[in-house]
Amino acid sequence: DGSRWKIVPGVQTVNSSSRIAACKIIQGTVFRVGYIAASSTLSIAVTGPNPVDFAAGGKMLFANLTKDAKIKIYTIDGMEIISLSADSAGRAEFDGKNADGKLIARGLYLYSIKNTAGELKTGKFIVK
Repeated sequence: DGSRWKIVPGVQTVNSSSRIAACKIIQGTVFRVGYIAASSTLSIAVTGPNPVDFAAGGKMLFANLTKDAKIKIYTIDGMEIISLSADSAGRAEFDGKNADGKLIARGLYLYSIKNTAGELKTGKFIVK
């Protein structure tokens, strides 16, 4: 809608030695290159979108994490679906697939985010 900046989905690459950042964009798109650093705390961690539609190719983004954060996704009855790790920018994406590579079903899911400092953040999301 032009009123918000959005992170380009998919793979972004950065070559520090040659100072080149690359990503795939749509022709005619206005874009801006910026640096996103990992947070020093989980208190400002965010997730979204919620609800998410994995069947339509949606992805759940975990952002503003510490670079050492570990994310675990669970069913509502506590069964672990998958474990993810934050990247050096404090981000992780969940594509809706379990550890076996199968798309999870619609419903309510829980997540926990924990870092090496012992901080813990929990939440829930809906898969539509």
